[in-house]
Amino acid sequence: MALSDDGPYVTAAVLCERVLRDQDGLFTIVRTLDRIIRNWSGPLPGDSAVPPIDVRATAYVALTAGSARGRATLGLRVVKPSGEILLEKPFPVLFEMDERAAAVAVDLAFPGDQEGLWWIEIRLDGQLATKIPLRLVDQRVSGG
Repeated sequence: MALSDDGPYVTAAVLCERVLRDQDGLFTIVRTLDRIIRNWSGPLPGDSAVPPIDVRATAYVALTAGSARGRATLGLRVVKPSGEILLEKPFPVLFEMDERAAAVAVDLAFPGDQEGLWWIEIRLDGQLATKIPLRLVDQRVSGG
């Protein structure tokens, strides 16, 4: 299914701490984030490797059907600052009615082994729909 001016449309794409789903099927997004800062008081760079930042977040993505109908695959791809693809997760979605959204909340956990700007790419049947930024910062602080 191709993205077009007639839909489907990206209505939400956010990285957050967690997503709650109510009994009526509505979602609540808790604590959005676009940056993770870790204060590090260990060895200076070059003395030894600094362990990766433990990234744990939830990606919430909603696409409203517009004129799109039928099944498609929504893909999330985590891309390192180097451009390397760390992981990919596919999810089946169904577009039913004009205003109806196909939404997913995906728990992500991965080692942030590179400082810099990471991207969570949102793809629909392989076509890029949008990206969510996440900057990892390792801030070294002096001890004592």
